[in-house]
Amino acid sequence: MPLTSPRLTTADQPRPPTGGARWLLTGQSAVDCAPAWCSPHGLAPIRVGARTGWNAIRVQTRLGEHALRNLLAEPTALGPVLDTGANLVFLVPTLHHSWPVLLHGTADTPTGTWNWGATLTQHLGLGHVLHCPQPGIPRRKGPRWLVEPDGHGALTLTGRLAEALHSAYRAVIAPALAEFAEPPQSRTQQRPANPANFAAFARRRPSTAEAS
Repeated sequence: MPLTSPRLTTADQPRPPTGGARWLLTGQSAVDCAPAWCSPHGLAPIRVGARTGWNAIRVQTRLGEHALRNLLAEPTALGPVLDTGANLVFLVPTLHHSWPVLLHGTADTPTGTWNWGATLTQHLGLGHVLHCPQPGIPRRKGPRWLVEPDGHGALTLTGRLAEALHSAYRAVIAPALAEFAEPPQSRTQQRPANPANFAAFARRRPSTAEAS
């Protein structure tokens, strides 16, 4: 029998692009993106770079979710946020300075200084591709927009994002780091010897704030 493509349900059918979708397509190849949104997986290759007018910051999921809550609590507009299923991606204005310098995400730990910004976040600039669902189309699984493009080009300012990430770090990661200083017999888990492994440790251990 000939192979056939999976049939799309009514909920999955592509619709005419909304303002957010049209904005996302700015500077993109319609030949690549439009058919992709009509495909069963419904993900278009959106290229980050100079033609788009924006960059992106990839953030480890747990840290990113806390940062997003912090940003949503503020009255100012927020840029698009994509949940890829593996991490969160915040769309920001094109960076004119190094992201590590803007974030300055370091912390002293019992085993030395840990650059948590380099471990838990990454700047995505020219040459990176994001596989994005069409804004305005609800999705039951796979990558989805937590904050959709508004169609007017709203982006999350890097300064605001950095502040939200620092606040999230204090709520999510710092409590785990505090346990490292406790005597070995009082720890609930074995302490990593390498600061680069702190992120995995923190993911396994809910913070006191989350548990309450």
